[in-house]
Amino acid sequence: MRKLRGEPLPERLNLLPFLPMAAATSIFLEDLPDDILLHILSHLDGPSLAAAGCSSSHLHRLSSLPSLWLNLCVSNYPSLLLLPSLPFSPRSFFSLAFPLSSSSSSPTAQSSPDFVSSFVDLRYRGVPILSRIISTDTRSPLFFSSLFRLDAIDGHLRPDPAFSPADLEMSWVMVDRTGDRVVDLSSWKPVSMESNWFSGDVRVRFATAVGEGRAVVVPTVMCSVVGVREVLLMVEDGDGVPMNGTDSMVVIGEMMDGDAKAEEISSVEELIAKAYLAIDKAVKSGTLHKNTGAHRKSRLARRKKTIEIHHGWYIPAVTA
Repeated sequence: MRKLRGEPLPERLNLLPFLPMAAATSIFLEDLPDDILLHILSHLDGPSLAAAGCSSSHLHRLSSLPSLWLNLCVSNYPSLLLLPSLPFSPRSFFSLAFPLSSSSSSPTAQSSPDFVSSFVDLRYRGVPILSRIISTDTRSPLFFSSLFRLDAIDGHLRPDPAFSPADLEMSWVMVDRTGDRVVDLSSWKPVSMESNWFSGDVRVRFATAVGEGRAVVVPTVMCSVVGVREVLLMVEDGDGVPMNGTDSMVVIGEMMDGDAKAEEISSVEELIAKAYLAIDKAVKSGTLHKNTGAHRKSRLARRKKTIEIHHGWYIPAVTA
């Protein structure tokens, strides 16, 4: 006989009476009611929500609901709340705007958009302090010949008495007229900060390089000692010289064309959904063993992630 704390225990414990109870109380994730599953899915970020939709056809249907993606869009880009309604799909908008864009292709004149809307959001220590929508008609001759510059505010923002420019975050999402071409021009986190020794002002740059450094899109925040006094967007060439409207819109159009189109994303999602449905039907009819079906879903999920990484829709975490 073995002893535990001085008490004798039998060599074998009879667990059989407990097994039916354990089996009766064990449930799978998909056995939960839809409202509970939706509550769980609402706490996921974009990549995690997309990954959850790869696990089964049921979760794929729930994770594709526009309300979940609308909440994600609004939480990441609060300026969308300024619109009376979204003229585009929330899921497509989020997939195109996130993650950040990078482009190395050669620009073409056809890639330049003729009318764009900018959704500008500035945060300080995670709290939104500025949300603004800017509409720009790029077809005028004055726009083509002038230096490209978009201003988001006039006046000062004073977010905190102990203001620190390093705690700023910014997104500058630009959408063309159709809504099918979306790109986030900002780096979200500051890339550089330059101080003026005389005035004490600090220029915070949220820059994104294009074409291996051929051009740089520069969302910029100008800060004084008391807060933010300017939020603007410019485009510079490789030597740091500001570009005019024509060349700037060609660069921005190149960045838009470098990302996947909305119809490409939706076509991939439709194919995945059809494949999951076919696998579930085969498992239910007994044509496929459930383990084989799970293995095929896993292979599809890996293939989907490969496509997402290739197009820049998903950036895998870097492990040390």
